[in-house]
Amino acid sequence: MEHVEKALAVRAAYAIREVREKMKASQASKKEQENELYALDIARMTRLHLIYLSFKLSRDRLNQASFKDAKIKTYLETACLIFAFKQLILDGQTLYESGYFGKGSQRLLDLAYRAALQKIRPQLVPFVESFPKSSQFVPSTIGNEYGDIYEMQFETARNSQLNKGIRPSFYETHMKPVMTMRKP
Repeated sequence: MEHVEKALAVRAAYAIREVREKMKASQASKKEQENELYALDIARMTRLHLIYLSFKLSRDRLNQASFKDAKIKTYLETACLIFAFKQLILDGQTLYESGYFGKGSQRLLDLAYRAALQKIRPQLVPFVESFPKSSQFVPSTIGNEYGDIYEMQFETARNSQLNKGIRPSFYETHMKPVMTMRKP
């Protein structure tokens, strides 16, 4: 966990340093630098910093929390690692540029990611099912807890915004005949 946290921190810090140096060297106004010249760099730097903060705050919260079953903390830590590994896999070039990563680091990162996935995979279904959920917040009519899939799909379609309001004038002359397979 410490190594991964440090990698995320180095990645964010290096990106911040790079943007800061570019902006210092530029003769453009601050507004022009922020809105035109380095807007994409600033957005990337901010994203990398927020990813690091998300990991750090999650890790701190996990360390402060107490669980009835110690295995839960282990699986939550593994989930945090999976998040971090995926982020480093998606955007790791800064770590190579900074010299933090060397030859073979990508392979080690891939192996660590796979190992974390294998560790958590058998526990995913029971882990997700341990959190209570209400079907009113599930955005799908498929697989609800009551088993009334078709009734729920029908009700959802009937109450859709598409079925409310005034029908267009061409509905009776063009659409309804096609739907009933009749010629106008």
